[in-house]
Amino acid sequence: MKCRGTETRRRIAKKYKVVPIMRMKILPGQTKKESDAGGFIEENGQYYIFDVLTKDTNDVIDHIVCGLKTANELIMFAHEKELALFNPFKTPANGNNTASVISGQSTTQKKKVWNSESKELDKAIRWVFMLLDKVNTDSPLFENFQSINKYSYHSPFDREIKAVNTIIYNLFGQSLKKEIKDHLGKNISKLKPGALDFNLLKKRYETIVLNSKKQNKKQIINPQSFE
Repeated sequence: MKCRGTETRRRIAKKYKVVPIMRMKILPGQTKKESDAGGFIEENGQYYIFDVLTKDTNDVIDHIVCGLKTANELIMFAHEKELALFNPFKTPANGNNTASVISGQSTTQKKKVWNSESKELDKAIRWVFMLLDKVNTDSPLFENFQSINKYSYHSPFDREIKAVNTIIYNLFGQSLKKEIKDHLGKNISKLKPGALDFNLLKKRYETIVLNSKKQNKKQIINPQSFE
């Protein structure tokens, strides 16, 4: 949903329920991402993704991707709370509100209960979004992100893990770790411990493939993307 200008943002927040769901940063070496407020979010900047819902039925009708300045206005008009920044780097990112590798949840919000595998899958999806030049909120990857966050306390379904594995393989043609390392280059040393830890997902996907072979299911099995 386009949100250029303060008055437009004020009208959107008045007409709809605007809820922040993700706060990320532009990776080193990335030049820009397109913003629904017009223009681009520049290198090393932060950006938010918002759900836009109807106030009467709480149905998600659209999304907003925008930089930090625009996001702060939307949060103020919508009377929402800032999210902690998903920041996998050791050094503080721009802004005051940093967080662990995993969580993009505000410290002022009720603490979310996470299943360990769901937590890793959430981290993997956030990494993919950071690597891509354009954030596509109308995509299977984003649908998986929303589902995993809605049922964060539950172990992800096989189909969700397979879907994300396939998306990563189709996008990059190699594992997520290799893609991150290729993109970051020498900046890889700046990552926090555990930033590239997907061991639970790797083991789970291996089990999925093994069970599929045992059951003689005729399915396309893509290479492991969580190595």
